[in-house]
Amino acid sequence: RTKHTVKLKTHSMATEWDEAQQRIGNQPKDNTPTLTEGELLSIVEKVAERYESASKEDRMDMADSLDELEGLESDEDDEFLRDYRAKRMAALKGIAAKKRMGLFGSLREISGAAWKPEVTDASEKHHVVVMLYKDRVPGCDVMSACLEKLAQKFPNTKFVKTISDSAIPGYPDHLLPTLIVYFKGDVASQITGLKTLGGLGCTADDVEWALSKIGAVETDLTEHPRLAERAGIRFKSSGYLERTNEMTDDLS
Repeated sequence: RTKHTVKLKTHSMATEWDEAQQRIGNQPKDNTPTLTEGELLSIVEKVAERYESASKEDRMDMADSLDELEGLESDEDDEFLRDYRAKRMAALKGIAAKKRMGLFGSLREISGAAWKPEVTDASEKHHVVVMLYKDRVPGCDVMSACLEKLAQKFPNTKFVKTISDSAIPGYPDHLLPTLIVYFKGDVASQITGLKTLGGLGCTADDVEWALSKIGAVETDLTEHPRLAERAGIRFKSSGYLERTNEMTDDLS
């Protein structure tokens, strides 16, 4: 007798069980199985026969993991089955990749009423960066654009924004935009306005650097972007002066 390793799904087992009970006229008072060993063996053999009679592509569709799919290598050099298996493998890898991706990836608008579930509770597992803003307050559009970029770059950090009065009634406009970073259900840090971030010329790198110092994101920047920019300006100025001196020497 050929031995088979068979996975029995719960609903399939229940169906076979009901059929067996009807055949022998046995209706148990509870739902506890009372099949004999021989009857149970018969059910298992039927399921094995169905599995063996299924086409290889059907069994590939039934595979729910890469390991299972690896076990369905075709014994025959069948180009169709090889192509089919490759497509199925790619699909399973795609599903696995999505599971590895971050949970967020965008800057979302929330209401003040949703603060607790969207911010406080969510920060138990992830850093949450909240922007308080108003559309007509200068700088809020600049910060929003920066956070949209950072939300895509750091999908494991949650980025949300909410109108300041909706979250904190009477919050002063001159403190906007304000960033509040939550972690483990509490405020980890706060940044008010754009002054410390470079003013209206603030970039996503400036915000990223500040958030990295708080621990909200893991940056690949090695120094403050403003320092790098200043170093570049000094280099250009120095180069210009050197070229000017060379021209002067040539003329003298």
